[in-house]
Amino acid sequence: MKKLMYLAVLVLVCGLTSFLFGGENSVRGHRMLVAGCSTDKIAMIGSDGKLEWSVPIVGEVNDACLVGQDKLLYSCSKGARMIDRDGHVLWEHKESDAPAGGQIHSVQMLDNGNILIAKSCIPPAILEIAPDGKIMKSITVHTKIKNQHGMFRQVRKTPQNTYLYGLVSGKGESNKLYEVNEKGEIVKTFPVALHAFAGVRLPNGNTLIAGGDGHEIVEYNAEGNVVWKVCRDDLPGRSLAFVAGLQRLPNGNTVFTNWHGHEPNKEQPQVLEISPDKKVVWEYKDFTNLSYLSSIEILDKDVLQAGTPLR
Repeated sequence: MKKLMYLAVLVLVCGLTSFLFGGENSVRGHRMLVAGCSTDKIAMIGSDGKLEWSVPIVGEVNDACLVGQDKLLYSCSKGARMIDRDGHVLWEHKESDAPAGGQIHSVQMLDNGNILIAKSCIPPAILEIAPDGKIMKSITVHTKIKNQHGMFRQVRKTPQNTYLYGLVSGKGESNKLYEVNEKGEIVKTFPVALHAFAGVRLPNGNTLIAGGDGHEIVEYNAEGNVVWKVCRDDLPGRSLAFVAGLQRLPNGNTVFTNWHGHEPNKEQPQVLEISPDKKVVWEYKDFTNLSYLSSIEILDKDVLQAGTPLR
């Protein structure tokens, strides 16, 4: 009888673990750095789904990444910072360095050691800043939007030295991802249903877009044609909420955060990995330790060794 009870408990635990950390075809999870608007910490999650460590954060963190082994670079609405694991500030760009009322929701570590940030202010601007604080580049973005919270989220520089950004409000302006050159001139746009939280240039030249409250992921090729798209109800048993931070893995799968801040639902996973044929191969859900997530960086060894752009 004791053996039967033990086996029953074991099956229950294994089933629960699979539900929390893996989909039908999952064999393991991912080591990942996560954060989010409404989550009060930046957290490192192990491939077993367990919380390895976290750093408490104040502010709306929509963008965060690991620098080296133990430094964190993140945006916090009122600025952008690099800190160590003990919370000591190593680098900072404050909101007060921008016009009053401005917001910062995007930060990217560049290969040359400079830091890219996007300021939602009037006029909005994309800046490349040296470690000593010197502004190396400033690209003004032209928009009629006056609501600063409705401007940038994650902005990314491409290998082609262009910049990908979306605007999260503004009739006639928000329903596309923009690509601009260093002069701020629009070189290409990619239509989306509602707005673009993030756009990532893939190694093959395609552009992958997180569609925010448009509840979609869209991939365009270099010719500007849609080659892959996932809509709100394409995944059986799961629903795309606000699609935020995302990353394409070397195996062709896509990992993305499923932020439910506008539609609270703790029954749905916070992170999903899906295959090119739109099958869920892994998912993550842990509302005990974390709230809704909008930023993710996969840090698996094979991802890092493949040299795949992290974000």
